[in-house]
Amino acid sequence: MLRHLTACVFGVAALMAASAPASAEKRVALVIGNSAYQHTGTLKNPSNDATDMARTLRELDFEVIDGTDLTKRDMVKRIRTFADKVRGADVGLFYYAGHGLQVNGRNFLAPVDAKLSSDVDLDFEAVELDLVLKQLERSSRLSLVFLDACRDNPLAMQLAQTSRSLGIGRGLAQVEKAVGMMIAFSTQPGNVALDGDGRNSPYTAALLRHIAAQGRSINDTMIEVRRDVLEQTDGKQVPWENSSLTGQFFFKPAPLPPTAGGPNETAAQIAALREEIERLKGAKVADGVSQAARDDRRRGRREAPPVSRPSSPPSTRVSRQKPRPPLPLPPCQCSPRKPSSPPTSPPSLKTSTAMTARRRATGTDKRKMRCSASTHSPSSTCRTTRRKTRPSPR
Repeated sequence: MLRHLTACVFGVAALMAASAPASAEKRVALVIGNSAYQHTGTLKNPSNDATDMARTLRELDFEVIDGTDLTKRDMVKRIRTFADKVRGADVGLFYYAGHGLQVNGRNFLAPVDAKLSSDVDLDFEAVELDLVLKQLERSSRLSLVFLDACRDNPLAMQLAQTSRSLGIGRGLAQVEKAVGMMIAFSTQPGNVALDGDGRNSPYTAALLRHIAAQGRSINDTMIEVRRDVLEQTDGKQVPWENSSLTGQFFFKPAPLPPTAGGPNETAAQIAALREEIERLKGAKVADGVSQAARDDRRRGRREAPPVSRPSSPPSTRVSRQKPRPPLPLPPCQCSPRKPSSPPTSPPSLKTSTAMTARRRATGTDKRKMRCSASTHSPSSTCRTTRRKTRPSPR
């Protein structure tokens, strides 16, 4: 019973957690858009793209660190702030719109004050993409990267003219991703993206349309974005993703069907179940204590030495058993004894001396009557025995 109630509590709690809004997750985003470049031509859309993306992500419960037309120093500051905020986040997101280039397989993002005249300028004028990816890998559980930076880049052409030894390619290079990260490019690796004629680029416009769709996963969202971009560019631009995600992610999860009594009733049910669990726990503890006491008493009786009692004196009570009546004696066939004569006065000394002399003269000392076997035997006969005595010498 106790296990059943505990399972019910956990089930209801899980249901409430699943029905909670997406804001229960910690979501942090860094959004940068650079348009007003100082040493090359100005781009039309990146500042608008970053502004609209930051607003949409805030509506989707992201904590956004954003900036437009940032210098190298400002970009590093934003990245440092993002590194502090994204620590321990459930979702970390990076969006960049502006110029980017690949050199020897490494991707660089160009601040608005970047001036690339030699390969040395890359380390001091540009920001390497790996600087941002490292912050995401070490801090967030799930990482999303959107790069609308594959435009035709005059900075890369200037660098190629002055440093022919560098392997400068078109667009951005493919990135080796970590587990739990998706990197989305506005076009396939080694190709360039179009800037577009409207407020936003074709890629960012498609993203803004689909990421706020309710109940749509990140994979389904990118499929819809790819379809829209292919349609807008007549197949010239194909959005590309490198993904190592291990689960689904929803920018706007679909709400669960409401319960009958709403969240208040659900909370009351959980409270009631917890009270019942505590009551059963208390009863179980009391039963355990009483059972332990009973066991201790039994154990004490088994282990206690036997009590020595003084031996009781032998009983002096007379047995209440009635004595058996004596067996009847058989009739004696002896001649009855003559009744004794009444006591007479003791004979005188003279008379007794005369009687003794007479017995000696006759040789008869004493006469005795006895039965041969037993006086109680019916076949016994009586006889007279004479004990002869020697005559005394005269």
